Amino acid sequence: MILGITWSPDSRGILYGRLDFDLAVNPANVQSIWWLDLTSGETAPLFQDPLTPGFNPRWSPDGKRLSYSSINPLEIRIYEMESGDSLSLPTQLGYPGAWSPDGKKLLFLDIDQEKDSFVNKIYSYDLENEWLTALAIEPGYDESFPVWSPDGEWIAL
Repeated sequence: MILGITWSPDSRGILYGRLDFDLAVNPANVQSIWWLDLTSGETAPLFQDPLTPGFNPRWSPDGKRLSYSSINPLEIRIYEMESGDSLSLPTQLGYPGAWSPDGKKLLFLDIDQEKDSFVNKIYSYDLENEWLTALAIEPGYDESFPVWSPDGEWIAL
């Protein structure tokens, strides 16, 4: 089963989430991220271990980084394509992040408790400064699926 497809910024390939139900191939029954090379038609797991859990892949605009959702624990991972380094942003929702147009920030959703209820709130992670900031739009307002304006000055939700 194929889930979550995204083009590479150079249009030479596609990343997609793949869930193989064959227990001989995927005994943990986890979704992983695969690469499809559009030049050769070859497809392969993005990571050396094809059972590295991952879904909702999103390229940074420059193609140098990849964000994706992972499980155990539920988190958003930011993966450096050249070095293979990664960092983790814990989240309770697992929704994909939204890259800023310059690729320096990532917006994502998490759950906050406000009084006696839980609401979705937007967070911004600045990769240069390693700052995590809660963007408090309005108390009690359930925020969802943020996207950047093309100039990076605004966020729509």
